[in-house]
Amino acid sequence: MAEDLNVDPADLRTVGNAHYGMAEYYRQVAKPDLEYVEGLSAFGSGGAKFTEWARGYVLETRVAGWTGVADGHQSMGDIQHANANNYESSDAAGGSSVRLSDADG
Repeated sequence: MAEDLNVDPADLRTVGNAHYGMAEYYRQVAKPDLEYVEGLSAFGSGGAKFTEWARGYVLETRVAGWTGVADGHQSMGDIQHANANNYESSDAAGGSSVRLSDADG
């Protein structure tokens, strides 16, 4: 059984902010490179067919996948900030109910 629990809410918020930063990064990664995809049609009918396929499958899948990763980081950031607030409020509530026993004098 744990004897000591030391949680610094500031550290939880730092981790949460790092997750927010990663969420923004992955939202940028999710943006499709349309210039690249459109450039493929310059390779003739094969390029045009690939471009059609890439628009319908690759780009949508890429956006959905990386947006999902970004949403996961956003959620983790929210959880870390909520946990920091919970630790602070429970610590204050718990500390206010501690009393010295008569033996402690």
